Amino acid sequence: MVNECSNDLFDTVNKTTTLKHFVIDMELKYFILPFEPINSVSCNVISLGIGGETETEERIKRIMPQCKFLGIDSGAALSKEFYEERLGGTYVEGLVGAKNGTFSANVLGV
Repeated sequence: MVNECSNDLFDTVNKTTTLKHFVIDMELKYFILPFEPINSVSCNVISLGIGGETETEERIKRIMPQCKFLGIDSGAALSKEFYEERLGGTYVEGLVGAKNGTFSANVLGV
C-alpha cells in the first residue's frame, strides 16, 4: 500500500514549469499552467483519482473554459456524474498503478 507519494517529480517539474496547487478538503491537486496566455491556448486536464470531488477542476474550467477534461477513477459513486455533468468531461473507470499490467485491487475507505 502506498502511504505517500514522492516529491521528486514535483520538485523537478516545479523548477521548469509554473506548478500550482489547490487544496480542497485536505486533498492536494497539482496543475501545470501553460506557458502561453491562458485564454488563447488549448488545454487538456487529466485527473487520476477523482474521488467524487471536482471542485479543483471546476475552478480550472472557470479560469480556462476551453479546457477538455478526462478523469480516471476506480468507481467512486459521484465521480462519473460530476465529471460528465459538471465539466462536460470524459470519465473512465480504472486505476493507475506503479507497474504495467492487470491486477486485482481494493479501494479502501469506501
